[in-house]
Amino acid sequence: MKNLIHTAVVTLFAASAAHAQQAVQWKVSDEGNGHWYQLIRTGQNAQHWIWSAASAAANARGAHLVTFSSDLESSAVYLRLDLASSTNCVAWIGFSQIPGSEEPGGGWRWVTMERTEFVNWKPGYPDDSGCSIPGEHQDFAVIGSGGDPRWDDSGDPTAACPYGVPFAVIEYDADCNSDGIVDYGQCHDGTLADYNGNNIPDCCERGEACVVRSYPVQWRVGDGGNGHWYDQQTWIGPKSIVDISASYVALIGAHAVTLTSASENEFVYRAVHSRTSDATHAGYSILGGYQDVGVSDYSEPAGGWRWVTGEPMTYLNWGPGFPDNCCYGESVLQYPSASYWNDAETAGVPAGHRYRVIIEWEADCNNDNIVDYGQILNGQLPDSNTNGIPDICEQPQCRDADITNNQIIDGADLGALLAFWGPVNPVLPQADVNRDGQVNGADIGILLSYWGPCPN
Repeated sequence: MKNLIHTAVVTLFAASAAHAQQAVQWKVSDEGNGHWYQLIRTGQNAQHWIWSAASAAANARGAHLVTFSSDLESSAVYLRLDLASSTNCVAWIGFSQIPGSEEPGGGWRWVTMERTEFVNWKPGYPDDSGCSIPGEHQDFAVIGSGGDPRWDDSGDPTAACPYGVPFAVIEYDADCNSDGIVDYGQCHDGTLADYNGNNIPDCCERGEACVVRSYPVQWRVGDGGNGHWYDQQTWIGPKSIVDISASYVALIGAHAVTLTSASENEFVYRAVHSRTSDATHAGYSILGGYQDVGVSDYSEPAGGWRWVTGEPMTYLNWGPGFPDNCCYGESVLQYPSASYWNDAETAGVPAGHRYRVIIEWEADCNNDNIVDYGQILNGQLPDSNTNGIPDICEQPQCRDADITNNQIIDGADLGALLAFWGPVNPVLPQADVNRDGQVNGADIGILLSYWGPCPN
């Protein structure tokens, strides 16, 4: 490849935002194989980007360096990953040469060891030319050199030839439960649980039968997301969205979804709303937006719309002509059968009507920059009462032991506790410091551990 890749490094790092993309599927409906493909970058320094590191990075994602079985597949991947967007887009693929083999065509094999029935070399390649250094071998294949969808051979960077390949094309094709659907897609659309985020269904890792249904799904940081978790629930009405969301907060630590960007809106619509549902109002999903009628009196456009969390409604995605308040009382935000929003009616909805509500978990009570719910799902943080809040975050604090509410734990608090010894008494329920229904030695232990002034 001579020194072409040296030029590619600068160009590709400048264009990395365009190429650090999400995986795309070559759909069966498009005459594809159902596999998923992704362009990744694992090295920050091109001199450290070697083929084996790229292969290991693919494996760590539950994938492998891409293998091509036909010109149709090679062309489809090249186009879907938009490798033609830069004439210098060069990426490793899963084709390598047995060391010591001679050219032309000596000892090339796929990383998966599948049969080599298709090759797509550029004219004159592989040429094992390296950096024109005697003894320097080009034992690995790349795609995209010079803006060409055909292949070239390249070598790992060395001190004598330091130029490396900054990208790799990887492929997800595993189907661990043999249901004819690639696992990667099911892990990301929530039809199979993947709570540890390694793109391998949890059921396969545990050796259990896989049950395809709707599971909570995460908008992963690695996919450009916020790390929040989302799901859909069915709620039997009538009830206001504010009350519904508050109920979810109390029951499972979630709230009705709030959408703050076009990318979040697209993810939630695709990965959550598009699932099947038993809600009788088929095709619709209620979101966490509502109209504050006390402020707006239902006036449109933009009359008093709020998120249930109180965060600013800075991103809007109303459909054409919405909100229109066509029927008095349309004060709830929803998806219709598309990713835009419209306003919907809840007033006068008969009892027993089933709502489909999209919910969101974003709390991080221990401030470790990981959403608590995912840590509960994968067993990292226990949640013994299944309320969506880690047990560690529900441990009694100094303020809980301050029975007399004077910002200090002292004899008055101890006396109050002893006076209400036994089953919790509604006269002074705060004497049950740990809220286990009994005022006993466990509560005394907590109280004594905080003896003295409570921190502000």
